[in-house]
Order: sequence, then C-alpha cells, then structure tokens
Amino acid sequence: MVLLPHALVPLRRSRSEVTTEVHVERGAWAAVGGVLSPGRVATGEVWAPDRLDSTTDLLVDGKLVVRDPVRAERHRAGSAGTGHLVSLLLTGPGDGALLAGVREVAAAVAGDAAGVSALDDDVLALRAVVGSQSAAAALLRAVVTAARPELAGWSWSRIGFGG
Repeated sequence: MVLLPHALVPLRRSRSEVTTEVHVERGAWAAVGGVLSPGRVATGEVWAPDRLDSTTDLLVDGKLVVRDPVRAERHRAGSAGTGHLVSLLLTGPGDGALLAGVREVAAAVAGDAAGVSALDDDVLALRAVVGSQSAAAALLRAVVTAARPELAGWSWSRIGFGG
C-alpha cells in the first residue's frame, strides 16, 4: 500500500486536527507519508494556521507500532516559517536493513534537510524540511522507489508528483 496524499495546506488562522490510521497485516508493506505545506510560497502566499495537529498511527496486525504526531502553530514573535515538512513511514519485513540506502538517497535529494531513522527492524521514518512542494514530491518519490524499486515505473499523480 502506498498512501501519499497531496500536500496539506492549513489556511491562515485555522485550527485543525487530522488523524490518519493505517492498518496493515504482518508481512505486508506500506509507505505512508505526506507534506505539510505553508502555502504557495513562490507566489508570496504563506498561510500560517493558529494550530494544526496531525497524527498518523501505523498499526500492524491491530497493534500500534508507530504514532507520528506533527504540530504546527503560528509564530507569535516573528514571521511564519516557509519550509515544507515531509514525513514518511515505510514498513515491511526487514525494512530496517534498508536504512543506509534510504539515507543515501534522501541525502542526495534533500541534503542535510532530511533525516532517516530505523524505528525497529521493520519500520523506517523520514522527516525533512525542504523549500518547495516539488522538492517534497521529489524526495518522497526517490525514497519510496529506493525502498520499493518495483515502483520506479509506477504512474504517480500528475499533480505535484511528476516524474
């Protein structure tokens, strides 16, 4: 299963809570991630929410394996941030062994802005802050196809995930 929705862009002064629960069976694999975008920064639009709480729960055989919370709040004393936050969880048998290769690919695409960790033998997590939605999409595509080479020719969405 691959779940990479289009970027979440919280509107100015909004207060939102987003919860995603992903259920997979042991032995299956999943790539679950997304991008928290501050708006159309290139056109000068930066939409700072009052508060956004987003939580992704990954359950394997009904057992919570990872809870990935993200909180974005409006800056009180200064300008809003303009980075695009990329989050990705990869889970499958032995995915922890992919750590070095996935780190290398993430670094090639996003440099020091990306970090990849093995949460256990079967789960990898990526976090990065990049400068644009297209950079976020390129990073997600590169990391997913590094972990799942069979998806290299997969027809990704034409909005934001071109390639």
